[in-house]
Amino acid sequence: MMSRNRFCASLAAAVVGTAFAATLAVAADPPRWVAALFIQAQKAVGLRWNPVPGSTGYKVLRSTTPGAGHKEIAAPAQPQFIDTTIEPGLTYYYVLQSVAGAETSANSEERSVAIPGEKKVEVLKPPEWVNVALAQTTEFGKVTNRVSLAWRSAGPTVAFNLYRSTVAGKDYQMLTSTGENVYVDTAVEAGKTYYYVLSALDANFVETPMSAEKSIEVKEEQREEKREAAARKEKQKIFLRRAKLAFTVQRGPWGELAQPISVAVNSRGEFYVADFIQQKIFVFDRAGQFLFAFGEQGGGDGQLAYPMHIDISPDDELFVSMMDPRVEVFDLSGRPKRSFKLLELLPQGVEHTVAGMAFNPDNWYVSDDGASAVYELDYKTGKVQSTLGGSVGEAAGQFRAQKRLFYSDKKKSLVVADAFNFRIQIFEGDKPTVQFGSYGNTVGQFSRLLTVLEDDFGDIMTVDFQNATVQTFGWDGSFKYVLGEIDGVSQVALTGATGAARLDKRLYIADKLAAQVIVYDMTDEIGLPEKKK
Repeated sequence: MMSRNRFCASLAAAVVGTAFAATLAVAADPPRWVAALFIQAQKAVGLRWNPVPGSTGYKVLRSTTPGAGHKEIAAPAQPQFIDTTIEPGLTYYYVLQSVAGAETSANSEERSVAIPGEKKVEVLKPPEWVNVALAQTTEFGKVTNRVSLAWRSAGPTVAFNLYRSTVAGKDYQMLTSTGENVYVDTAVEAGKTYYYVLSALDANFVETPMSAEKSIEVKEEQREEKREAAARKEKQKIFLRRAKLAFTVQRGPWGELAQPISVAVNSRGEFYVADFIQQKIFVFDRAGQFLFAFGEQGGGDGQLAYPMHIDISPDDELFVSMMDPRVEVFDLSGRPKRSFKLLELLPQGVEHTVAGMAFNPDNWYVSDDGASAVYELDYKTGKVQSTLGGSVGEAAGQFRAQKRLFYSDKKKSLVVADAFNFRIQIFEGDKPTVQFGSYGNTVGQFSRLLTVLEDDFGDIMTVDFQNATVQTFGWDGSFKYVLGEIDGVSQVALTGATGAARLDKRLYIADKLAAQVIVYDMTDEIGLPEKKK
């Protein structure tokens, strides 16, 4: 087997007679190639270049795409490097830089090296089940059955296929194909058992094998005492806080929203809308007039790739989370400030999915429903300071697809929307103190709780995607009011709300399915709902 010294000597021999003038090279000049070749004996790529006078070191950058995407893989002190981190069947594209103190040269000419052998095919594994649960609610005397399903991906996916059968192990029919990792099956009948399996589509739209099968029995009916309890709850007084529709934002001379997924508002009432499909941030003034938009698509620093959630920090910085997962930080004019690559900052070996962010006076929080955890991170470095949860479950302090969250300075507490436990969890430090909520569509119940925020009274406001309701609760879990329009409609007109923000008595709701942002001015009038005439 050829040794490293032998390889370096052979490369040096290939350039005998090569001369260069020291007066023509400066520390800022890029290196000039001598050789880049595959070494069969070592299963490695050997690289060598001419020394650059005045340099203190070099950088080797590599990509699998010609002319783009080069990332640093080594910083040798000498003008040579052996790259052993290669895979068969790929072609690598190398560029070099010289370093002199704080100065780094431009890229050198690009050299490519093809690695012999067959390319390794990455096979995406089937999705993994997180939860399959039956909920039965009594609505005006009628029992309604719903099966809630949740899962997590085993790798990068473009969609999930959910199949169902009434026979174990066969005869599956596709129920839905979705880009989300949750689904509520309402087309179920009492007295039957349903069997579910999942598959995923990779980036090439190749379908994985089926997941493990999950089954659930839909019972005939709730017990008598449960029906009576549900009936008593329906008679509970539902207090309404009236609100007036201020305006909606959907389209204009600037274009139109495609899938607004999150909204944030600054102290001047200017609001920022993250559009998942267009991969941009749109900015409007307090009256809903378009100001500007920003966002360069890509996976690099300062770029956007399917933004999921936005929020404004106490320092007036806009934090934007991406599917990557990554968080980019901008000033309020849209200029990039810093980037947090969460795969490098959060625990390894877990698939991370940022579902929400929040801020306390010292740090910021990431709601990671992929890891079933909430991480507290340092503002500047992103270093993890503390962790809540970390395992899927129903016990206090555990999560099942937790989503948005907020921190109350007054209460010194963190409030988390625990979506598929159908509850709110409140933490003081790392201790869970209060939990409230259950599955359903009446007072104090949730179906798909995605958003939680603090209202202008200091209470806990919730926005439910599936139930299309805005409910507010005290810190002990007591119901306060449901938001309704001033004309007597029982609730605000939502289709599929995925994000919300508030300034004073104005509420901003990102309605993903209706492709619009709805803005309400809330009144102080709270009472029983008006009857429709």
